[in-house]
Amino acid sequence: MNIKTTLSARLLFLSLFILQSVFCATTAMAQTDTPTPRLIVWLKSGERVSYELQDQPETTFEEGLLIIKTATVTVTYQLSNVLRYTYEDLYDSVDAPSQPGIVVAQKGGTLYLSNLKGGTPVRIYTTAGILLKTLTAQEGQTLEVSLAAQPAGIYIVKAADQTLKIRNK
Repeated sequence: MNIKTTLSARLLFLSLFILQSVFCATTAMAQTDTPTPRLIVWLKSGERVSYELQDQPETTFEEGLLIIKTATVTVTYQLSNVLRYTYEDLYDSVDAPSQPGIVVAQKGGTLYLSNLKGGTPVRIYTTAGILLKTLTAQEGQTLEVSLAAQPAGIYIVKAADQTLKIRNK
């Protein structure tokens, strides 16, 4: 083997090593950029215990206990030691609007929605998920939605793929 062949083999090996390192680092970064939805139990001691939602943790309460059960583990906490439990990094089911520029205004008990494409359904729900109204937008017209007959509170408006919370006073 001559020096040129040995040098070429070393350069090839070094190039492959660098490419592999870059690929592994990129893969690791891609994996850490994606949030993992999880249940977090906040204990009064300051400790935080997390359970990935892909493990489908079930929470139940019995006789002063918080019980979290997954396919692989069951953990019991005294409720007196639990500050709270929360869900983190949940995926938002509300995507960017497919109709940019939808304008919502409210005056009194009436909502005004404009810049909707003709035929777009607009649905009004209570926070309990009860459908109150379904309307259809007309091209180029402002849609008026009266909530005057509804009690004061929070309502959900779904128009196109946009979801909004509004307050009826």
